Amino acid sequence: MTFKLFENGELVNIIVASHAFVDAYANEMGYTYELVPEPEPEAPEPSQEEDLMAMAIDHEYRLTLLELGVTEI
Repeated sequence: MTFKLFENGELVNIIVASHAFVDAYANEMGYTYELVPEPEPEAPEPSQEEDLMAMAIDHEYRLTLLELGVTEI
């Protein structure tokens, strides 16, 4: 976990540690702290196979609609 340490409202350090350690350290040194939110992990890019399967499914779906005579409104 990443924390920002403040002294009198001024940023003095950014550290990576456990919450228990930061709490004890901040209390001992007279600092306040705030948790830096972790960035959301990015979704992995689809593999080439997944991309091709998605296109094939879409193609088959559209062919089925044509065969059934269903049209878009």
